[in-house]
Amino acid sequence: MLLEIRTYTLHPGKRPEFVAWFEEEVAPAMEAAGMTVLGSFESIEDDDVFAYLRQFVDEEERDRLTAAFYASEAWRSGMKDRALALESGHEVRLVRSTPRSAM
Repeated sequence: MLLEIRTYTLHPGKRPEFVAWFEEEVAPAMEAAGMTVLGSFESIEDDDVFAYLRQFVDEEERDRLTAAFYASEAWRSGMKDRALALESGHEVRLVRSTPRSAM
């Protein structure tokens, strides 16, 4: 299994807006495109940081589903612009489960 850990630094004070938008619109659109969103998280150390996890079977599935989502009408019809307006940067880490992992 492949996990994608996505961490976003948001413009000051924008996290509540970003979280609501992500949970009400973005995550459902990703799931409609076939992605599995495992959860979303607010940093307890930084009020401007938000993270979420996506799960994929392998890199091929990740590449295929990610391309489909970012080419979708949902993303191109305003989600992209809103994301760019709310965030000041992001980081993506890909990790694989180890044999002992429960996931």
